[in-house]
Amino acid sequence: MNHDEWKRYLWARDGGYCQLCGGPAVDPHHILSRSLGGKDDPWNGILLCRPCHDRAQQNQVSRAQLWGILYRRGVLKEEWLDEIERWIDGGLRTLVGG
Repeated sequence: MNHDEWKRYLWARDGGYCQLCGGPAVDPHHILSRSLGGKDDPWNGILLCRPCHDRAQQNQVSRAQLWGILYRRGVLKEEWLDEIERWIDGGLRTLVGG
């Protein structure tokens, strides 16, 4: 998936709304940053409004929290979970009680 496809996918999946506060989204956010090897994969993005995006960029919102939101929404495919869980202490299923 290229970057433009990734952005279109996130806008369609998340409905144009910030997945943290519910306000209008303005930015797709790489949950696992590119500097850590994060790619334009469907499991590695979430739509956020500007204030929530800034909070996530400043590590005031953890990757685990963002993936937990997507997990609870049921939009993470089972085959993606192993890749995600290696970045979360205790695993995603433990984090969300699943």
